[in-house]
Amino acid sequence: MKWAIDCFIVRCSDILLTINFADKIKTMLNKKALQFGLVLGGISILLSVIIYFLFVGFQTNWKLAFSLGIIGGLVGLGFKIFFSIRLKKASGLELITYWQAFFAIVIISVVSGIISSGYEITANHINPNLLENVHNATIQTTTSSMEYFGAPQEKIDAKIDEMIQGFEEEKNISLFGILKGILKSLVWYAIFGFIMAIFVRKTPPLFPESGVQQPAQNP
Repeated sequence: MKWAIDCFIVRCSDILLTINFADKIKTMLNKKALQFGLVLGGISILLSVIIYFLFVGFQTNWKLAFSLGIIGGLVGLGFKIFFSIRLKKASGLELITYWQAFFAIVIISVVSGIISSGYEITANHINPNLLENVHNATIQTTTSSMEYFGAPQEKIDAKIDEMIQGFEEEKNISLFGILKGILKSLVWYAIFGFIMAIFVRKTPPLFPESGVQQPAQNP
């Protein structure tokens, strides 16, 4: 009976130590993820400002405008991948489970997304012309590209009307629209986290180099 009680106490102690260790890993990862999210949010704001001025300035050249959009998206994705992978080294941990990596990566995406969205809302509130300029530039580049590919005028007019309607809905966004946008963002953050966690997770080596003793040789 005493042996069973001792085994139970030892087992409970092991479980508590494991939980405590996992909590420490989670805390360290989340702290680094928060820091990286803040930095990535600042970078996103800088990219948004640069792309805005270039996009509005080159709206008559639809090829250049589309190229800027693609390059901006790739650069933003590249920074997100970089900071996600950086978690593996910056945390200084020898063990990172898949789900610990997943939630840390989602934190990076959510924090940077909140900062970027907050900047856009604030900037558009201070100067409503910013959003209007983007809409006009988008209509201009879309019209130029459709004319270049020989689209009939009826299709161009229908596309422009559809875009204008979308812009109006964006201005008069409802609570349902906000929640829908948040849900979409969370889905994309989760998909990104599922993929990147494969590369960020970390397992200790099966045969560590240090601490391996060589067998003694018989004289």
